[in-house]
Amino acid sequence: MCGPRRIERFLEDIRLQSPESFEIVCTIRELFLASSPDLQERIKYGGLVFMLSDRLVGGIFLYSRHISVEFSNGASLRDPDKVLEGKGKTRRHVKITRIDDIRAKSLDGFIRAATA
Repeated sequence: MCGPRRIERFLEDIRLQSPESFEIVCTIRELFLASSPDLQERIKYGGLVFMLSDRLVGGIFLYSRHISVEFSNGASLRDPDKVLEGKGKTRRHVKITRIDDIRAKSLDGFIRAATA
């Protein structure tokens, strides 16, 4: 199964397991979707990923103690406050443990830069 129905089921599973995680994921998802009208979302690699054309720009992945917002080209993003984590050649991520982290870690700025 592909498309919006699969995404709805993915989100519903999160809501049933953890209303707090659901709120966080939905807020982050809205930031991604608002960043570009051309952005497409898919379920891939066990999370919700966002694509521009065929280029993966980022994704939301749930773990037991945090939600990871990953950026395919995160190493090239401006990060003066050293929020991005990871040591790979290109990928970086931001760990979110509570809804307030979204604003505190300037997640919207990283998302806008990644989808520009």
